[in-house]
Amino acid sequence: MTVTFAHHPARRFDLVIGADGMHSNLRGLAFGPEERFIKHKDHYFAFANADSTLGENRWVTMFNTPGKMTGIYRSGNHSQAKAYFILRSERLDYDHRDVAEHKRMVAEAFAGQPWQPVRGLLATALADPDFYFDALAQVQMDSWSNGRIALVGDAAWCASPASGAGAELALVGAYRLAGELAAAGGDHQVAFARYDSTHRPLVDRKQQIGPNVRLMVPKTEGGRCVRDALVRLPLLKAAGVIERRMQARSSKPLPDYIRAA
Repeated sequence: MTVTFAHHPARRFDLVIGADGMHSNLRGLAFGPEERFIKHKDHYFAFANADSTLGENRWVTMFNTPGKMTGIYRSGNHSQAKAYFILRSERLDYDHRDVAEHKRMVAEAFAGQPWQPVRGLLATALADPDFYFDALAQVQMDSWSNGRIALVGDAAWCASPASGAGAELALVGAYRLAGELAAAGGDHQVAFARYDSTHRPLVDRKQQIGPNVRLMVPKTEGGRCVRDALVRLPLLKAAGVIERRMQARSSKPLPDYIRAA
């Protein structure tokens, strides 16, 4: 294949592998416009670094208003925390490369939130040069190859951040693609077919993301109350088990935090 570059002379390659993300330019050139493959999942999200003093160590703190979620998480004793913003919305028209536009959209969507820490999170997130915003969406394709071109990672099968499987799918997919090319002695037609058939079952499973996001971002205040009740019930049961076990083992008064639970 002959490949042309923006800043270098054209070159010839045996194969071209696209690993350029959900908005893959190579996929657009070789397979068609992204509207054919990207399936919008009714939400948008933003991630950014945040002031660690705004978050509790090893805890996820979330705040909901109908159709919106703001959260902060700090893992271990890391000095840096992560801010999360999720918005329920139909498809929006914006340039996915324009970070300034992304920040404006998030600032407008989450302005005036009643929870005071949201304002601090929003300010630090908007100041982060690594601020990231995009649709909660999946890439669904019948084939990940076309002639001597193949796709891997989010370009081929983005399962969305809600799956929690992006790194797993990318690493396993790249490993399988390389392994099939080696096993086929460089016969890309055989290798690409085997790559698709062996990796697709895992992709199909990971793209079944279930109700997680809808539980995180209830559409109405009533939905939030129902979600909170569903989450609280197993916690209350667990607290009851702890209380009974402690009573059985000791005659000492129960700690305040057990009573509070």
